[in-house]
Amino acid sequence: MKHYSIVGIQVIVSLLLGSLLAHAQGQLDLMYSPMVLELAGDRGNSVPFEITIINQSRSATAYFRSEVTGLYERPDGVYVPRDRSDWTYDASEWVELDATEFSVPPGGFYVIRGRVRIPRQSAASGYAMVVTELLPEPAPPGVEASTEYYQRFTTALEVAVGRQQRRSAYIAEMKVIPTGSSPDLALAYGRNGLLFLATLANDGDIHVRAQGQLIIRDAAGRRVRTVPLGTGRGVVIPDSVIELGSVIMSLPPGEYEAEARINYGGHRPAIARAAFTIDDAAAGISGIVAGRTMRVDVMPALIELVMPRHGYRAGTITVSNLDSTDVRFKVYVEELLHDLDGVPVPVDEGIVLPYSASEWVTIRPDEFVLRPGQRRNVVVGFQVPEGTEGGRYARIRVEAERADGEAGSEDYISTDLDVEAFLMIGQNHVRQLEVIDFIWQQAPGAPIVMVASLVGNAGSVHETLAGRYVLERYYPETEEQVGDVILVRDARWEVVDQVVAEVSPTPVLPGEQRYMQAVLPTPLEANVQYRISFEVGQGNQPPQIHYLDLWVDEDLVVHAGTMEPAETETVAGSL
Repeated sequence: MKHYSIVGIQVIVSLLLGSLLAHAQGQLDLMYSPMVLELAGDRGNSVPFEITIINQSRSATAYFRSEVTGLYERPDGVYVPRDRSDWTYDASEWVELDATEFSVPPGGFYVIRGRVRIPRQSAASGYAMVVTELLPEPAPPGVEASTEYYQRFTTALEVAVGRQQRRSAYIAEMKVIPTGSSPDLALAYGRNGLLFLATLANDGDIHVRAQGQLIIRDAAGRRVRTVPLGTGRGVVIPDSVIELGSVIMSLPPGEYEAEARINYGGHRPAIARAAFTIDDAAAGISGIVAGRTMRVDVMPALIELVMPRHGYRAGTITVSNLDSTDVRFKVYVEELLHDLDGVPVPVDEGIVLPYSASEWVTIRPDEFVLRPGQRRNVVVGFQVPEGTEGGRYARIRVEAERADGEAGSEDYISTDLDVEAFLMIGQNHVRQLEVIDFIWQQAPGAPIVMVASLVGNAGSVHETLAGRYVLERYYPETEEQVGDVILVRDARWEVVDQVVAEVSPTPVLPGEQRYMQAVLPTPLEANVQYRISFEVGQGNQPPQIHYLDLWVDEDLVVHAGTMEPAETETVAGSL
């Protein structure tokens, strides 16, 4: 009988295989790489690939057999082999291997070489798996029964075809699960936590890489928690779903809204919201909150218009019903305001922001029903009053609900999409960024520094932020005698590392602030003076530069400021 086990996503696999019988195959120590190959090619072309197996055993020869299979993605993001099929994106028929049976001697290696022949009529992507099986040694003569153990290694092939792909994904379902509702969850996280799960479905024609964020807001709309939503590599192949999750502990009693935002490389993030109530801090919510979203879309995600100081302009958005049921849409305008991470946030009713265009907006039509597969254009008009200059902004909300108003057998959660409107009015624009704060923190247990900056927009138009952090080391003045000559080398700063700042791609509007941050990966040395410069650009103007002085003591503890002269390291000069 055969016993199969599939090796997961690991770059190095160590196998210690011992047979139940004394004569069986000896100890094996194998390395197999890679687990995933990302390939790209045009229709009608051939793309080569290689997979390497290294036998680090001292005396045992390893025997293998390879084959090509289809590929299936589980909801946890793990790839598993499946039979070849007529699935649109099955690429198993495209793949050829130079050899399917081979052996690797002790201390040797073998390269599995293959190629992907992309058909001229193929889809925009294809997926297959190379399965390599470690074969057992045959049982010696005279042994009537034995147990054979097989080990399988897998390499997933992700093939992008051509240059035109459609990246599209949506959150199919969202769940809020009390950890106390399941013995396994309670054992892993305790009984008073909440597990948030967002199911992301890929309805495009190419795999996407998902990066999720969970935002918890209270009844007043204030953000109380922000945590990542994650799972494995985060890759979702077409016609597949993965679950992205996170556990949050110790939320006080109250009414909340959970918002899942998943960036996947499309024209807008996939967004879903679910409301839940915590009645008792000790018990959490009483049951599972779950529901599916409406499959709708709005294009484009941004209306950007250049306007005269007094006049009317209009933009058009296209609303689509991609669901299987009739959907009622309501379109309305709100104030546009982003938080420090560039995420739109609600504004209290009655408040008008200084750079708002919300009172200038007309929407036609503002309510309608679409059948499955239908779409409709909506005209968003802007009437600019006389004497206005600079940037003006608004948030167009598109809310979707079932047209019959009944949930039926499924509970539907809130589904709405945003279109941001940016108006550039007149010619007299003020561009001015200001660095409000520049902070640092030492990584726990390591002489590595994490830095962050808070940047505000004090101008009259929006700005897209970009910046970098530069780490420099100080070398003091040194003297070196060479014969009768004393060589003096001036004090200097030398660049050690530089990193592009992480920041939301969402422009920062006038009056808003945004966080920029980075980790400087180079370890700092003891008894050395450093400085970090933060450079942030604004339009065509020279970048602003701000400095932060740091030094490191003998125990590799980082301090702000400058070292005392006696502590400064003496560095010998050189020719």
